[in-house]
Amino acid sequence: MSLRLKKILVILGFLVVVVGIGYLLYITFFKEPATLPSTSPVITEQPGGILPGSEIAGERPVDAPPVSGETPGGALPSAAAVAAGGLTQVTKLTLTGVVDPKLSGDGKTLSYYDPHDGKFYRVDADGNILPILPTAFPDANNVQWSPDTNKAILEFPDGANISVDLQTGTSTTLPTHWEEFQFAPNNSDQIIAKSIGTDPGNRWLVIAQSDGSQAKTIAALGSNASKVNVSWSPNDQVVAFSDTGALVSGFGRKQILPIGKNQENFPGLVVEGFSFEPLWS
Repeated sequence: MSLRLKKILVILGFLVVVVGIGYLLYITFFKEPATLPSTSPVITEQPGGILPGSEIAGERPVDAPPVSGETPGGALPSAAAVAAGGLTQVTKLTLTGVVDPKLSGDGKTLSYYDPHDGKFYRVDADGNILPILPTAFPDANNVQWSPDTNKAILEFPDGANISVDLQTGTSTTLPTHWEEFQFAPNNSDQIIAKSIGTDPGNRWLVIAQSDGSQAKTIAALGSNASKVNVSWSPNDQVVAFSDTGALVSGFGRKQILPIGKNQENFPGLVVEGFSFEPLWS
Protein backbone atom coordinates (compact mmCIF):
# COMPACT_ATOMS: atom_id res chain seq x y z
CA MET A 1 0.00 0.00 0.00
CA SER A 2 1.37 3.35 -1.07
CA LEU A 3 1.92 6.26 1.31
CA ARG A 4 -0.66 8.31 -0.57
CA LEU A 5 -3.36 5.70 -0.02
CA LYS A 6 -2.53 5.47 3.68
CA LYS A 7 -3.00 9.24 4.11
CA ILE A 8 -6.36 9.09 2.35
CA LEU A 9 -7.59 6.29 4.67
CA VAL A 10 -6.43 8.14 7.79
CA ILE A 11 -8.27 11.29 6.69
CA LEU A 12 -11.46 9.31 5.94
CA GLY A 13 -11.27 7.59 9.34
CA PHE A 14 -10.84 10.92 11.09
CA LEU A 15 -13.88 12.33 9.29
CA VAL A 16 -15.98 9.31 10.28
CA VAL A 17 -15.01 9.70 13.93
CA VAL A 18 -15.80 13.45 13.91
CA VAL A 19 -19.19 12.87 12.28
CA GLY A 20 -20.01 10.11 14.80
CA ILE A 21 -19.09 12.28 17.79
CA GLY A 22 -21.13 15.16 16.39
CA TYR A 23 -24.16 12.94 15.94
CA LEU A 24 -23.92 11.64 19.49
CA LEU A 25 -23.73 15.20 20.82
CA TYR A 26 -26.79 16.13 18.78
CA ILE A 27 -29.03 13.32 19.97
CA THR A 28 -27.86 13.84 23.56
CA PHE A 29 -28.32 17.58 23.97
CA PHE A 30 -30.32 18.99 21.06
CA LYS A 31 -32.75 16.42 19.74
CA GLU A 32 -36.27 16.74 21.22
CA PRO A 33 -37.67 13.58 22.87
CA ALA A 34 -40.28 11.73 20.95
CA THR A 35 -43.84 12.19 22.22
CA LEU A 36 -46.56 9.61 22.06
CA PRO A 37 -49.65 10.61 20.11
CA SER A 38 -52.36 11.80 22.46
CA THR A 39 -55.75 10.16 22.23
CA SER A 40 -58.89 11.38 23.89
CA PRO A 41 -60.93 8.80 25.76
CA VAL A 42 -64.11 7.78 24.07
CA ILE A 43 -67.10 8.59 26.28
CA THR A 44 -70.36 7.01 25.43
CA GLU A 45 -73.09 9.56 25.91
CA GLN A 46 -76.77 8.93 26.20
CA PRO A 47 -79.16 10.91 24.05
CA GLY A 48 -79.38 14.43 25.40
CA GLY A 49 -75.76 14.49 26.61
CA ILE A 50 -76.36 12.47 29.82
CA LEU A 51 -73.71 10.02 30.95
CA PRO A 52 -74.84 6.45 31.57
CA GLY A 53 -75.71 5.77 35.22
CA SER A 54 -74.38 2.91 37.33
CA GLU A 55 -76.52 0.07 38.50
CA ILE A 56 -77.49 -0.40 42.17
CA ALA A 57 -74.77 -2.39 43.90
CA GLY A 58 -75.60 -5.31 46.14
CA GLU A 59 -74.49 -5.68 49.80
CA ARG A 60 -70.80 -6.47 50.17
CA PRO A 61 -70.04 -9.31 52.59
CA VAL A 62 -67.72 -8.33 55.47
CA ASP A 63 -65.54 -11.06 56.95
CA ALA A 64 -64.48 -9.39 60.21
CA PRO A 65 -62.07 -11.40 62.42
CA PRO A 66 -63.72 -12.67 65.60
CA VAL A 67 -62.97 -10.70 68.76
CA SER A 68 -61.20 -12.72 71.45
CA GLY A 69 -63.78 -13.89 73.97
CA GLU A 70 -66.73 -12.80 71.80
CA THR A 71 -69.79 -14.98 71.83
CA PRO A 72 -71.83 -15.84 68.68
CA GLY A 73 -73.95 -12.87 67.69
CA GLY A 74 -71.27 -10.27 68.50
CA ALA A 75 -72.01 -9.85 72.22
CA LEU A 76 -69.12 -9.83 74.70
CA PRO A 77 -69.34 -12.37 77.53
CA SER A 78 -70.37 -11.06 80.91
CA ALA A 79 -67.88 -11.00 83.79
CA ALA A 80 -68.35 -13.56 86.55
CA ALA A 81 -68.85 -12.48 90.15
CA VAL A 82 -66.40 -15.15 91.35
CA ALA A 83 -62.89 -15.56 89.91
CA ALA A 84 -62.77 -18.79 87.90
CA GLY A 85 -59.98 -18.19 85.42
CA GLY A 86 -61.94 -15.82 83.13
CA LEU A 87 -63.39 -12.34 83.21
CA THR A 88 -64.21 -11.35 86.77
CA GLN A 89 -66.21 -8.44 88.12
CA VAL A 90 -64.31 -5.92 90.25
CA THR A 91 -65.56 -3.17 92.53
CA LYS A 92 -63.79 0.02 93.53
CA LEU A 93 -63.18 0.09 97.25
CA THR A 94 -62.31 3.80 97.34
CA LEU A 95 -63.08 6.72 95.05
CA THR A 96 -59.67 8.38 95.52
CA GLY A 97 -56.06 7.21 95.40
CA VAL A 98 -54.51 5.81 98.58
CA VAL A 99 -50.94 5.37 99.86
CA ASP A 100 -49.31 2.02 100.76
CA PRO A 101 -52.36 -0.24 101.25
CA LYS A 102 -51.60 -3.38 103.28
CA LEU A 103 -53.54 -6.48 104.26
CA SER A 104 -54.40 -6.10 107.93
CA GLY A 105 -53.16 -8.46 110.59
CA ASP A 106 -56.58 -10.14 110.82
CA GLY A 107 -56.30 -11.19 107.16
CA LYS A 108 -59.83 -9.90 106.45
CA THR A 109 -59.49 -6.14 106.05
CA LEU A 110 -57.26 -3.78 104.09
CA SER A 111 -55.53 -0.90 105.85
CA TYR A 112 -54.50 2.23 104.02
CA TYR A 113 -53.60 5.90 104.39
CA ASP A 114 -55.72 8.47 102.54
CA PRO A 115 -53.53 11.41 101.47
CA HIS A 116 -56.57 13.61 100.77
CA ASP A 117 -57.60 13.92 104.42
CA GLY A 118 -54.47 12.49 106.09
CA LYS A 119 -56.33 9.74 107.97
CA PHE A 120 -56.04 5.96 108.33
CA TYR A 121 -58.84 3.62 107.23
CA ARG A 122 -59.69 -0.05 106.88
CA VAL A 123 -61.91 -1.64 104.24
CA ASP A 124 -63.73 -4.88 105.06
CA ALA A 125 -64.71 -7.69 102.68
CA ASP A 126 -68.05 -5.99 101.97
CA GLY A 127 -66.40 -2.73 100.90
CA ASN A 128 -67.30 -0.83 104.07
CA ILE A 129 -64.76 1.90 104.89
CA LEU A 130 -63.97 2.05 108.61
CA PRO A 131 -61.90 4.92 110.06
CA ILE A 132 -59.08 3.79 112.36
CA LEU A 133 -58.21 7.09 114.02
CA PRO A 134 -59.95 10.47 114.07
CA THR A 135 -56.56 12.21 114.05
CA ALA A 136 -55.29 13.47 110.70
CA PHE A 137 -51.64 13.45 109.58
CA PRO A 138 -51.79 15.38 106.31
CA ASP A 139 -49.28 15.39 103.46
CA ALA A 140 -47.35 12.19 104.27
CA ASN A 141 -45.69 10.68 101.20
CA ASN A 142 -44.67 7.29 102.58
CA VAL A 143 -46.11 4.84 105.12
CA GLN A 144 -44.40 1.86 106.74
CA TRP A 145 -46.78 -0.60 108.42
CA SER A 146 -46.04 -2.94 111.27
CA PRO A 147 -46.73 -6.66 110.57
CA ASP A 148 -50.06 -6.53 112.43
CA THR A 149 -50.93 -3.07 110.94
CA ASN A 150 -51.49 -1.71 114.45
CA LYS A 151 -48.60 0.74 114.08
CA ALA A 152 -47.29 2.86 111.25
CA ILE A 153 -44.43 5.24 110.53
CA LEU A 154 -45.20 8.28 108.40
CA GLU A 155 -42.50 10.03 106.38
CA PHE A 156 -43.09 13.58 105.16
CA PRO A 157 -41.51 15.54 102.28
CA ASP A 158 -39.81 17.99 104.69
CA GLY A 159 -37.94 15.11 106.38
CA ALA A 160 -40.20 14.81 109.42
CA ASN A 161 -41.03 11.29 110.66
CA ILE A 162 -43.88 10.29 112.97
CA SER A 163 -44.56 6.92 114.60
CA VAL A 164 -48.27 6.30 115.23
CA ASP A 165 -49.85 3.65 117.45
CA LEU A 166 -53.20 3.02 115.74
CA GLN A 167 -54.64 1.22 118.76
CA THR A 168 -53.96 3.87 121.39
CA GLY A 169 -53.85 6.89 119.08
CA THR A 170 -50.50 8.07 120.47
CA SER A 171 -47.91 9.50 118.12
CA THR A 172 -44.16 10.12 118.55
CA THR A 173 -41.81 12.25 116.50
CA LEU A 174 -38.76 10.35 115.26
CA PRO A 175 -35.39 11.97 114.38
CA THR A 176 -35.43 13.76 111.03
CA HIS A 177 -32.05 12.27 110.05
CA TRP A 178 -33.49 8.74 110.21
CA GLU A 179 -34.70 7.20 106.95
CA GLU A 180 -35.63 3.91 105.26
CA PHE A 181 -37.63 2.59 108.21
CA GLN A 182 -38.73 -0.99 108.54
CA PHE A 183 -40.51 -2.89 111.31
CA ALA A 184 -39.21 -6.20 112.64
CA PRO A 185 -40.94 -9.05 110.77
CA ASN A 186 -42.36 -10.62 113.95
CA ASN A 187 -42.34 -7.73 116.38
CA SER A 188 -44.27 -4.48 115.96
CA ASP A 189 -42.35 -2.88 118.83
CA GLN A 190 -38.97 -2.80 117.05
CA ILE A 191 -37.87 -0.82 114.01
CA ILE A 192 -34.68 -0.44 112.01
CA ALA A 193 -33.53 2.66 110.13
CA LYS A 194 -30.54 4.41 108.65
CA SER A 195 -29.24 7.25 110.82
CA ILE A 196 -27.71 9.62 108.26
CA GLY A 197 -25.61 12.28 109.99
CA THR A 198 -23.95 15.17 108.21
CA ASP A 199 -20.52 13.66 108.86
CA PRO A 200 -19.97 10.25 107.14
CA GLY A 201 -18.39 9.13 110.40
CA ASN A 202 -21.77 9.57 112.10
CA ARG A 203 -23.89 7.39 109.81
CA TRP A 204 -25.17 4.15 111.28
CA LEU A 205 -27.67 1.37 110.92
CA VAL A 206 -29.76 1.57 114.11
CA ILE A 207 -32.41 -0.55 115.83
CA ALA A 208 -34.86 1.05 118.24
CA GLN A 209 -38.30 0.73 119.75
CA SER A 210 -41.16 1.86 117.54
CA ASP A 211 -41.30 5.19 119.40
CA GLY A 212 -37.58 5.81 118.76
CA SER A 213 -36.40 4.96 122.27
CA GLN A 214 -33.61 2.52 123.24
CA ALA A 215 -31.77 3.08 119.95
CA LYS A 216 -28.56 1.13 119.43
CA THR A 217 -26.15 1.03 116.53
CA ILE A 218 -25.74 -2.13 114.45
CA ALA A 219 -23.19 -1.26 111.78
CA ALA A 220 -21.33 1.81 110.57
CA LEU A 221 -22.45 3.04 107.14
CA GLY A 222 -19.83 5.70 106.45
CA SER A 223 -19.92 6.72 102.80
CA ASN A 224 -21.66 3.46 101.75
CA ALA A 225 -25.16 4.21 103.05
CA SER A 226 -26.59 4.08 99.52
CA LYS A 227 -25.10 0.59 99.05
CA VAL A 228 -26.96 -0.91 102.04
CA ASN A 229 -30.45 -2.41 101.62
CA VAL A 230 -32.47 -2.74 104.82
CA SER A 231 -34.17 -6.16 104.84
CA TRP A 232 -35.00 -7.81 108.17
CA SER A 233 -35.05 -11.61 107.90
CA PRO A 234 -37.95 -13.65 109.35
CA ASN A 235 -35.55 -15.57 111.62
CA ASP A 236 -34.38 -12.26 113.20
CA GLN A 237 -30.71 -12.76 112.26
CA VAL A 238 -30.00 -10.66 109.17
CA VAL A 239 -31.21 -7.05 109.10
CA ALA A 240 -29.62 -5.71 105.90
CA PHE A 241 -27.38 -6.44 102.93
CA SER A 242 -24.34 -4.43 101.86
CA ASP A 243 -23.12 -4.23 98.27
CA THR A 244 -19.53 -3.71 99.38
CA GLY A 245 -18.15 -7.23 99.08
CA ALA A 246 -14.90 -8.21 97.39
CA LEU A 247 -14.71 -8.39 93.62
CA VAL A 248 -15.47 -11.81 92.16
CA SER A 249 -13.99 -13.08 88.91
CA GLY A 250 -16.43 -13.21 86.03
CA PHE A 251 -18.61 -10.58 84.40
CA GLY A 252 -21.81 -9.68 86.27
CA ARG A 253 -20.84 -11.41 89.52
CA LYS A 254 -20.46 -9.71 92.87
CA GLN A 255 -20.32 -10.46 96.58
CA ILE A 256 -23.12 -9.21 98.84
CA LEU A 257 -22.45 -9.03 102.58
CA PRO A 258 -25.29 -9.85 105.03
CA ILE A 259 -25.38 -7.61 108.12
CA GLY A 260 -26.33 -9.43 111.31
CA LYS A 261 -28.62 -8.00 113.98
CA ASN A 262 -26.02 -8.72 116.65
CA GLN A 263 -23.01 -7.83 114.47
CA GLU A 264 -22.51 -11.44 113.35
CA ASN A 265 -19.89 -11.99 110.68
CA PHE A 266 -21.89 -13.91 108.06
CA PRO A 267 -20.13 -15.16 104.91
CA GLY A 268 -20.71 -13.16 101.75
CA LEU A 269 -23.14 -14.23 99.06
CA VAL A 270 -21.88 -14.47 95.47
CA VAL A 271 -24.75 -13.39 93.24
CA GLU A 272 -25.13 -13.20 89.48
CA GLY A 273 -26.16 -9.92 87.90
CA PHE A 274 -26.49 -6.32 89.04
CA SER A 275 -28.90 -4.29 91.22
CA PHE A 276 -29.32 -6.93 93.94
CA GLU A 277 -32.67 -6.63 95.77
CA PRO A 278 -33.32 -8.99 98.72
CA LEU A 279 -36.69 -10.70 99.14
CA TRP A 280 -37.39 -13.15 101.96
CA SER A 281 -39.79 -16.07 101.61
